[in-house]
Amino acid sequence: MEYRATIQWNDNLNYEDVIVTTNKETDDDDYIFFYFQDEDEIISYKKKGMDEFRIVDYVPRNIMGNNYNDSLELSDLEERLIHLYEVDRGNCLMTNKDWIRELSLAMIDPDYKTKLIFKHQEYIRFLDS
Repeated sequence: MEYRATIQWNDNLNYEDVIVTTNKETDDDDYIFFYFQDEDEIISYKKKGMDEFRIVDYVPRNIMGNNYNDSLELSDLEERLIHLYEVDRGNCLMTNKDWIRELSLAMIDPDYKTKLIFKHQEYIRFLDS
C-alpha cells in the first residue's frame, strides 16, 4: 500500500511531504521516497532520533483515481483548523481579514499544510500538559 507521509529530517528539522510504500520495488516507482516492510515499520519511524528522518503523519494514498483520500485530507485539515483556532468553542478571535491572510498564506506557502499539522500537534501537547 502507498501512503502520503509528512516527514521531518533530523539534521535540519525541515518538513517534507513524500510518498512511502509497503509494496515491493518496481522499475516505474521513482516517485517513492522510501520502502517499508509493513505498516509497523512505518509506525516505528515516528520515534524521534531513530533514523535520518521521522514520520510525522501518514495516510493511505488513493491510487485508483477517485478523490476519497483527498476528501478525508480536506476534512482532517478543516477539523484541525477548527480545533486549533477554537472555532468549535466559540473562542476564535480571528477577524475576516485574519482569515483572508491565513488563506493567502496557505496559497503561497508550499509547506503550509505541514506547518499547520505541526502547529496543531503542538497545541494538543499544550492542552495535554
